Order: sequence, then C-alpha cells, then structure tokens
Amino acid sequence: MKYAISQQGLEAMLELGNNLRKNQNDIKEARDDLKKKISDLGPSVGEFEEPLNDLISDLAASLQKEEDIIEEFAQKAYVLASEIEKLLNSGL
Repeated sequence: MKYAISQQGLEAMLELGNNLRKNQNDIKEARDDLKKKISDLGPSVGEFEEPLNDLISDLAASLQKEEDIIEEFAQKAYVLASEIEKLLNSGL
C-alpha cells in the first residue's frame, strides 16, 4: 500500500507531487524551446511563418492548460502528504 498512512505513504505522496512538478517544468521548457526554434526561423520559412506562429500559439495555449492541470494535481498530492503527516504526528 504505497500511499497508506505511514512514513512510506508520506514519502510516496511527496515524491508524486515532486514528479508532477518536474513533468510540468519539462512541458514548459519543451514549449518554450519549440517557440524559440520557430521564432528563430522567422522569415526564412516564407509564407508559412504566420501559420506556424498561429499553430505554435494554439499549441502553447493547449500546453498551458495541461500545465495548470498538472499543477493542480501536484498541489493535491502535497495537501494529502500534509494530511498524512498530521495523522502520523497525532499517533495514528
């Protein structure tokens, strides 16, 4: 029982929150890298510059929603870890 009310459960929940945050940061970095690479191409892509920029903007907006969801899950993991810690400290 990985997420049981135990020290192991507390550590597992904190690890889950940390992993979610890392994934969130990885998504943000990948999004930013892609935007920079497309931006660096600039006018060299000719008539495709505007459609590419529109596509990147749409993708960035979609990824931002995903980042927000991941952040919400990470926060919930930290709240649950805090609750586990309180229960452990109360002698449960």
